[in-house]
Amino acid sequence: MKINTISIKVLFIGLLLSFAVQCCAATTVSIGDITADQGDTVTIPIVIDSIEGYGAGTINLAYNSTVVFVEGATGGSDSTVSGKNINNTAGLVRISAWNPGGVSGTIVFANVTIKAVGNSNDSTTLTLTVDTLQDISYNEIPVDITNGSFMITGQASTIPSSTAPAPFLISGYIYYENGTPCNNPLVNIANLNTGREWTTETNEIFNYYQRILVNGTDLNASEVLQFNVSDGIGYNTTNYAVTQSDINNGGLFEFNLTLPSLSNPPTLVEYTISNRTIAPPQTTDIDVKFSEKVTWKIAIENGGAVYDWTGTSTNPTSKQWNGTYEGNSTIVPDGTYTVNITWTNTTTGLGGQNNTETITVSKPPASITNLQNTTYEQTYINWTWTDPEDADFSKVMVYLDGTFKENVTKGIQFYNATGLTPDTEYEISTHTVGNAGNTNDTWVNHTSRTKPTPDTTAPVINTVILNTTTPNTGDAILVTVDATDDVAVTSVIVGSVEFTSQGGNIWNGTITAIEGTHSVNVSAKDAAEKTGWNNSTSYTATTPDTTAPVITDVANGTPSASSVTITWTTDEASDSVVKYGTVSGDYPYTKSNTAMVTSHSITLTGLDPSTTYYFVVSSTDASDNSAQSAEHNFTTAAWNVAANGSITGKVTDSVTKYTIEGATVTAGGAAVQTNREGDYTISLKAGTYTVSANKAGYVDPTPVSVNVAAGIQATKDFVLVRDYVELELEAGETTTKIGNVNEDISFNLTVTNHGESATYNITNSSTTANILINPITTGLLHDSNTSNIWVKINASITGSYPVTISAITGSKSAAITIVTLALNRSEAGINDSSSVTNNSKLLNGTLVQNNSAVNDSTVTSSIVDNSTVLDANVTDSFLSEDTNVTGGDVTNSTLTNATTTGTNVTGSEIEDSTTSGGTVEGSIVTGSTTTDTTVSGSKLDNVNATGSTITDVTLHNIELTNATVWNTTAGMPTVKGSETTEVTTKGVHFTKVYEDVAVANLVKNQTREQPVPADTPTTTPPDEAREVGASLTLNSSDVGNVTISRCGINPGGSTFALRGFSGNIVGDYIHITHDIPEDAEVNVTIDLYYGTDKPGDDKHITWYNETADPMVWEQLSTTKVEKIDGWYLRVTNLNHLSTFALVTSSAPSDSVSSCGGGGGGTYPLIPASSPAITSAAGTPVEEGAAAETPTPEQVMEFRAEPPSLPPPILSPIAGIVIVAVAAIFGIVMATRAAEDHKKATIGIVIVAVAAIIGMMLM
Repeated sequence: MKINTISIKVLFIGLLLSFAVQCCAATTVSIGDITADQGDTVTIPIVIDSIEGYGAGTINLAYNSTVVFVEGATGGSDSTVSGKNINNTAGLVRISAWNPGGVSGTIVFANVTIKAVGNSNDSTTLTLTVDTLQDISYNEIPVDITNGSFMITGQASTIPSSTAPAPFLISGYIYYENGTPCNNPLVNIANLNTGREWTTETNEIFNYYQRILVNGTDLNASEVLQFNVSDGIGYNTTNYAVTQSDINNGGLFEFNLTLPSLSNPPTLVEYTISNRTIAPPQTTDIDVKFSEKVTWKIAIENGGAVYDWTGTSTNPTSKQWNGTYEGNSTIVPDGTYTVNITWTNTTTGLGGQNNTETITVSKPPASITNLQNTTYEQTYINWTWTDPEDADFSKVMVYLDGTFKENVTKGIQFYNATGLTPDTEYEISTHTVGNAGNTNDTWVNHTSRTKPTPDTTAPVINTVILNTTTPNTGDAILVTVDATDDVAVTSVIVGSVEFTSQGGNIWNGTITAIEGTHSVNVSAKDAAEKTGWNNSTSYTATTPDTTAPVITDVANGTPSASSVTITWTTDEASDSVVKYGTVSGDYPYTKSNTAMVTSHSITLTGLDPSTTYYFVVSSTDASDNSAQSAEHNFTTAAWNVAANGSITGKVTDSVTKYTIEGATVTAGGAAVQTNREGDYTISLKAGTYTVSANKAGYVDPTPVSVNVAAGIQATKDFVLVRDYVELELEAGETTTKIGNVNEDISFNLTVTNHGESATYNITNSSTTANILINPITTGLLHDSNTSNIWVKINASITGSYPVTISAITGSKSAAITIVTLALNRSEAGINDSSSVTNNSKLLNGTLVQNNSAVNDSTVTSSIVDNSTVLDANVTDSFLSEDTNVTGGDVTNSTLTNATTTGTNVTGSEIEDSTTSGGTVEGSIVTGSTTTDTTVSGSKLDNVNATGSTITDVTLHNIELTNATVWNTTAGMPTVKGSETTEVTTKGVHFTKVYEDVAVANLVKNQTREQPVPADTPTTTPPDEAREVGASLTLNSSDVGNVTISRCGINPGGSTFALRGFSGNIVGDYIHITHDIPEDAEVNVTIDLYYGTDKPGDDKHITWYNETADPMVWEQLSTTKVEKIDGWYLRVTNLNHLSTFALVTSSAPSDSVSSCGGGGGGTYPLIPASSPAITSAAGTPVEEGAAAETPTPEQVMEFRAEPPSLPPPILSPIAGIVIVAVAAIFGIVMATRAAEDHKKATIGIVIVAVAAIIGMMLM
């Protein structure tokens, strides 16, 4: 039966929607129904059910204020109250709360404390309204509301629970201080935050206690529990703050408490009286604290009780007495009153008394009257007053500006304040004091001012500042004046202009400039009409120049093939600018000189030969007046190519005398590599050059001086001295040997040193076999000297044992891998064209020889020699001597002179073999050929890879097309250059790599792919910018992704050529890979690192212009930027992405202007896949010459290729099964929605995910 997958998808979508409807409950805000006795205070939660990602909210609660009052609102673990506004007149409380981390499920928004203030049977509705309720992403959450009610009854309070009660167990043991148990203790627990108390369960014959409370009802995190413990005689109190961890753990376990071993009488441990003399209604505070909980009495006595307080506690609240009788609140007579304190422990009957302290009551005298100042001068004021007539009046306390000065005895009735400041206001303040020291708290004040000092000093003008001293005639000049005076400056006048005060000493205003030189006359005046003058500042006004220079005598000298000199004159000094191009009316190039002259001369360089150029000249004077000439033209001469000479020669090996391919020869800033015959040729202008040759693995020879004459070819050969080491098997030895288990298998090796003398350490890689090396050091080896090494391998278990032997010194190293196959020769062998088929198993060193067919079998730890293996699983075995393997798997084995076709080879060694198709993973491939094979995680050495994909080799993610990978003398994996070679590495596609390139130099470093949003500047992260030595800031009109790659390969070939510029590459090539649409408009800033110290101006940024015809490297205008890790060159306002490079310039000082980023405005992005063309490889472009069109082998392209998606791995049937199983589980979870919202939510999520996965698979 054919399954209709579309119908199945519709069915599961319907199931998903039905489950969602059944399981998803709406968010509800509710408050419960409450009953309480008259005067009771209860706390009730506002609960939010089924909320997802609660972030913040504001909720109002309305009520009848004649029935209840709201006394407070607090938060809890789910929600923090950030503000509340209680209005018991209007019967409304507004509560704001939040949880910045978000919380889901059923939560308590706030706990509201309500007091019953009405009469019995009164009731009110509790009405909720939600102003706002948002999740942590500030999205509004729709809610349903369930209101509550409050009724005053004679019953106990009922408070609804927001969730099922969570038990909180408190348990432990009671001990005396000496460690003995206290059986049948009395343990009471009180919540100090709510006032609620509980008695614990205890046992007559045991010292254990426990009590189960309810989390969220009886207590919450951060609330303090007080434990009161007694044995009927001794007593102890312990406080404990409950933590959220205690709540999560479900209680306090083994919370042990102690009692004193013996009972002592309670004592008064703290006792203070704030004021021992008071004048009613002045008060005094009495504070006491006892050593334990007692019944106490504090009494004020004078032959009998005047006022008293009683209670039972350890630390009574402060008691305040205002000098009145307790019965009628009238003031007691003046006198001394005793404070009598008594206390008793009602359990032990022990107590004490203190009646040693007293309080004196004395009414204060009246205040003074008629306070006034009678005389005053610059430095004193004399105040007088009339004393009160009270009999107990003693003195007047005098304060001046709030500072106590002295006491004036009764009857003196004046105070003279001296040492005052002229023209300053002072305030006198007074209290009267009685004979008993009782002070009248009422202030009597008076304010007066001293006389001012006569003003005899004129203002001083400190500075006069003009915003310009060389204005144009008629311009406004801003004048700023700084003037001071011993009293105050009242006005500043400049000429006839009155200035405006700016605060402090500063005044300013404007005057009009008059032609010529003029002084600025400034006067400053104070209130005493004293005047100061200043005319030391002046300005010179001139009439501006508005006439442009007159240009005459425009001419050009005789053009050469690449340059020409343009001259003209002007009637006044001005700068020099020439604009030019090859099309009449279009002048894309500019050359200028800022020197102000009347005779002008500009030399244009870098011109193309035999070309007509059109130009105009312009000059601008010091007043920014400009003039431009009419168009003129000239034609350059033909280029004379016979001016160059050349150096040629051959590079050979000092030992073998063979020629050396790939050696680098450098002369005059130009560098070439020798060909396969070791020959080189460098074309240079006439002159004397320093020439050098070098290659890895050889000692650099001393550079030589060579003279180059025009049209003459000079010859210079180089002989390079080797500097490397060779580690080889001796003649007749093979890299793989077969032997029995527990048998020594020996290999003889030779270490040969070339170049500098050295001593080598001989090391081996780890293996489970026993390995003996003799000797482990070679001793000192001179040039071409050898040392023999003997290696013995002994294995106790059958299998293949590859061992890598290395010869290492400080600067040179070599390695070779030898393989031992240990067999158990007691096992049977299969020989002479036998056939092994039909799932047979060959184990423990079985030997298969001479054309046997191993078909659909398992071969483990065996030898297969000169045989055919079809679709077999070969593990830990040795395949050699023309063995053919087709299909199947080869794991941890050795293949020598073997052929594999369509076989998966893993963790093996492949030597001198051929692999076609199939895969090679985690293996060592030496001297072999791979065709249409996928190679990953392996080591390639001297391998010819044709049509193969190679990954994780030296550099990750390399794909080679028709390429040969080989080892240089220095052991560096290198891609052989040819016009068919293609390499893709890290998303960068190199097409037609015609030069030999080290694999490690293809892509040396690379940033991660960085998303580029539309119209939002995006900058390369600093850590990645440091890795590649470059940084981009990119703003694009369309979205895309961008990656920076640091490459060691030139898209234009070996010659680094610039239009009108020649230079040497500095560092690496920076290539930008992107997928931004071609029609997007971009604006790019690029920074390229060039050193930790700021060098001169000889470095530039160039870009590979793929739109030029022919394509060519061009220089960009740059600025220097200093960052934390060194100096960078920056190019701004680019409107294209390409390949960039730093160069050291040997160009003329008048380099051409930027061709890469200018032009005004943006244009569509140049695609990265455009072909990249430059001048012919190996032929430097002469300064001023046009680049030649390259041949096909001199072209390399960059192309970004997105990775392909893997094929689907599950069938529609698998999708149906996954959805069905998950749906059943989701239904079970959904049926428990009423019991547990979280489990219901999990059920919904599982059904949803299953439906999505199932539909994707179907």
